[in-house]
Amino acid sequence: MEAEAGPVVAPDSGPAEPAPVEVPDVGVAAVVAEAPDAGSARADIGRVDAGKLVEPLLPDEATKTRFEAALKKALDDPAGAEADFESIAAANPTFYFAHYNAALCRMRRGDKAGGMSRLQQVHDQFGSVFHGATEALAWAKFRDGDKEGAEQLLKSAMDQHDRVLDLRNAYGRMLLELRRYEQAADLSMKTLKKDEVNVAAMQVLGWSFCKREKMGLCLLVLGNALKVPGEETNGMTNYLAALAYLKYAKGAQKLTAEARVRRAQGYLEKAAAGLPDKPEVLINYARVLLDRGNAQKALVLSKRATVLRPDLIEGWVLKAVSERDSGDYASSRSTFLKILEENPDRHSTLYNLGILYLDHDFKRVPGKELCPDVSIDDMKQEVGSDLFDGIAIKHLDKAMIDPLQRLRQASVYLERFRKSAELDTERATEVEKQLRAANKAIRSETKKRGRQIKRAARQKKKEARRKKRMEREAKKKKEAAAQAAEEAAAAGEAGAPADSESNPPAEAGGQVKPEVGSEEGAVAPDPATVDPAAVPSDDPAAPPAVDSPAVVGPAEGEDKGEDKGEDKGEDKGEDKGEAKSANKGAAEEAEPSPADPAESPASEPAEESSDGSEREEK
Repeated sequence: MEAEAGPVVAPDSGPAEPAPVEVPDVGVAAVVAEAPDAGSARADIGRVDAGKLVEPLLPDEATKTRFEAALKKALDDPAGAEADFESIAAANPTFYFAHYNAALCRMRRGDKAGGMSRLQQVHDQFGSVFHGATEALAWAKFRDGDKEGAEQLLKSAMDQHDRVLDLRNAYGRMLLELRRYEQAADLSMKTLKKDEVNVAAMQVLGWSFCKREKMGLCLLVLGNALKVPGEETNGMTNYLAALAYLKYAKGAQKLTAEARVRRAQGYLEKAAAGLPDKPEVLINYARVLLDRGNAQKALVLSKRATVLRPDLIEGWVLKAVSERDSGDYASSRSTFLKILEENPDRHSTLYNLGILYLDHDFKRVPGKELCPDVSIDDMKQEVGSDLFDGIAIKHLDKAMIDPLQRLRQASVYLERFRKSAELDTERATEVEKQLRAANKAIRSETKKRGRQIKRAARQKKKEARRKKRMEREAKKKKEAAAQAAEEAAAAGEAGAPADSESNPPAEAGGQVKPEVGSEEGAVAPDPATVDPAAVPSDDPAAPPAVDSPAVVGPAEGEDKGEDKGEDKGEDKGEDKGEAKSANKGAAEEAEPSPADPAESPASEPAEESSDGSEREEK
C-alpha cells in the first residue's frame, strides 16, 4: 500500500492532532483511493502496472482491456504501446497513468528529450496526487547527468509532502546512488520510526549496510523485510537480497560461493517476476543465468533490457554474449560492433570481438566485408597466393569466410585491445595467450594447405610413373609376343628340312643312297656367338646349366623406390617421408646396372682364343 494512496489520516501526523486531518496535497480522496499502488515509480521507468487498480477511472471494460494490453506491450514494443497510451489519454484526459506510461514509452524508444518533457508535463499537472511522475523525472535527470537537479527535485517534493513516505524512500535511494550511505541510513531509520514495517525504508537501510560492507546487518534487514506479510514476493527486496548474496559470494570458498550464487538466483527469479520493467534486475538475472549455462533465457531477458533502457551499455554487452553462447555468431558480431561504434572508449568490446573471431566461423554476406581490417590480398602477401585457390582450399566450406582471414582479424582486435587499454598483469597474460593461440592457428592452417598442395603434386607424379610403368610393361609384353612368334616361325622353318633329311626319297629298285658327308666339309659353329652354358658338355664333372637371373632395369628400380618411400613417408610423416623417398631414389639411380649377357665373363675365353690365334699367325 503506497503512502499517497492510503487513508486520509497521515501515518506520521502524531498524537497532538485531536482529529484526523485531511492531507491537502493528496487530492480528492475518493479518486486516489481507487489506485492504492499508483504512486511508487522505480528508479528508471516507473511501475508498468501502475494503472491496474484504477478501473473505476476508466469508462468501460474495453478501455481497461486496452490499457492492460498496452502495459504488457510496453515491455517489448514501446512504440506500439505509446500509441495505445496516447489514444487512451486523449479519450480520458484525467487518467494520468496513460500520460505517465506514454512518457515512459517515449523514453524507451530513444526520444530522451521528448520523454522528459512529457514527464515534466505529468509532474506539473498531476504532481499533487501522483508522485510516481516526480520520481521518474528525477531519475531521468540523474541519468542525464543533472544529479544536483534530480536531488533538488526529490528533496523539494519530500519537503512539500512530508507525510508521503514513498518520496522519503525515493530520496533515500538517490542518496545511495550519490554514495552518501550514512545519510541514507539515517533517513530510513527516521522513516522506520514512523512506520516500523515500511518495506521500502528497510530496502534503503539494508542496502546502505551492504555498501558499507556490513553484510550480516544487510542480510538481516532484508530478511526481515521479506518476512513482512504480503511482501514475500516484493521485487525490489528480492533484488537487493540477490545482489547482497552475489557480493557475499566473492572471496568465499568454492562450495560456499556456489551455494550463495544459487540462493541469489532464486531471489533474482522472484525479482524479475515482480519487476519485469526494471532493466537492472533483468541484466543481473541474465548474467547469473548465462554463468549457469542458460543462454537462451539470458538472451530473452537481455533483449528486453535493451528495449527498456537503450542507453544502458551493460544490457547490449550481455545481449551480444548471450547471442554468441546461443550460436548466433553473426548477430553477436553485429551487436558488438554497434557497441564499439557508439562507445569507442569501451575497449573491452575489442577483446570480445577478438575472442568471437578466434573461436567461431562466419557466413559470407554478399556486399558486406566481415573482416574490415584484413583482406584476402593481405593474406596472400603474408602466406602466399597459392594457398587460396585450387587443391589448397578444397576442404573449406565456401559459404564461410576464409579461416586465415578470420584468424588474422581476431589477432588485430586483440592487439588493438592490448595497446588501447591499461591492463593488469593477469589480463595482459590472458591477452598474450589468446594472441599466441591466434598465430598458432594461422600457422597450422597454412601448413595444412601446404600439405594439401604437396600431396596433390606427389599424387600427380605417382600417376605419371604408374602410366609409364604400364606403358613399359605393355611394350615388353608386345616384344615378348613378337619374339615368341619369330621363334615359332624359325622352329617351323627348321623342322621342314630336318624331316626331309631324315626321310630321303627312295631310288629305283628300292635302294637308298648312303649319306654323303665328311668331317672336313662340316661347318663348325662360331664360338664367339654361342653361349657356352647352352652347349651340352660331355664332362660329367661339369656343373648343370643354371638359368640367368632376371635383369631389373634402372627405371623400374627408381619407380619402386620412390613409391615405397612415399608410402612410408605418408605413414610416418609428410616431411620425413619425402626426405627418405628422395634419398632412396637417388641411391638406386646411382647403383650400376647388371651386365648385359653378351658382355658377361663367359665370352672372355673366345676373345683370348682369337687373340692367341692372331699371335700365332704373326
